Amino acid sequence: MMHIPSFFVGSLASGTAFLLVHQQLSHRERLTRKWPLVDRAEHELRTQLKNLRAQINKDEKLIDAGTNNEASFGKETVTKYYTQILDHAQNFFGKKD
Repeated sequence: MMHIPSFFVGSLASGTAFLLVHQQLSHRERLTRKWPLVDRAEHELRTQLKNLRAQINKDEKLIDAGTNNEASFGKETVTKYYTQILDHAQNFFGKKD
């Protein structure tokens, strides 16, 4: 007759070892083979970040060229930029294919 606790411990140890090896092998495989959707999302995100950097640089140049008083960069301006960023984010994530 089989010793149940030994069978349970042996099954648990071999199952855990199998899962750990499988996790490592599948992780390496995923690193070598990218999915097309991930590539597209990365490209879109990099494009959005590049556009955002250009917009920030343009806005900084406009602020530097304009009046240097702090009243021109008040609550209304911050609110306007915040709503613009939220609109851009909603448009980006709300795109339909």
